[in-house]
Amino acid sequence: MPAPEAMQSLSHLEHFSNENYRFRELPHCHKLLIRGNPNNAHFMSGVKKATGIELPTNPYQALIHDADNIAFNMTPDEWWLQCQKPQIFNKFHKNLNDTLSKIHSSVVDISDYYTMLELEGDDLPKLLQKNSCFNFHPEHFNKGDAVSTRYASCNIHVYAKEQNLFHVQIRWSHAEYFWDMLVYCATLSIQNH
Repeated sequence: MPAPEAMQSLSHLEHFSNENYRFRELPHCHKLLIRGNPNNAHFMSGVKKATGIELPTNPYQALIHDADNIAFNMTPDEWWLQCQKPQIFNKFHKNLNDTLSKIHSSVVDISDYYTMLELEGDDLPKLLQKNSCFNFHPEHFNKGDAVSTRYASCNIHVYAKEQNLFHVQIRWSHAEYFWDMLVYCATLSIQNH
């Protein structure tokens, strides 16, 4: 019997669209939180051996391994590995646990902790800037960049997939609050033009 499809935290809401913006929740994807010392060559090579993916080490960096797998640098010793296919995710998870078992590190499945939204629009940086302390201006935050920051009262992780297309990871418990704030600000921006 096939596994049931994963629920989405905002499945009860319609996608949002107006003349400037389009917001939607993306299908469930799998995520591993990997922690370790980036200066430990055994840790870094162990991750690459287990997954075929080299962990990014620059701030705000996301490395696209292929169409289904992306590694995000979250902090100096913390990364997210995002996988679209469950069979690949399971293989990565097992391989990482096996390869890193004798290296001071941590590998945790956080797939059910976050949901992912796709935001599209010509003025996304300005919209996000209204309630965030991070500067999303294109001169500072470009295609391929990723950052963890705050938006109003919640923590978000934003990945600039394209200049006007962002993926936002947010905790399930904060998703509807974040969605409502975004829709409200997007609606206000139309009324104020």
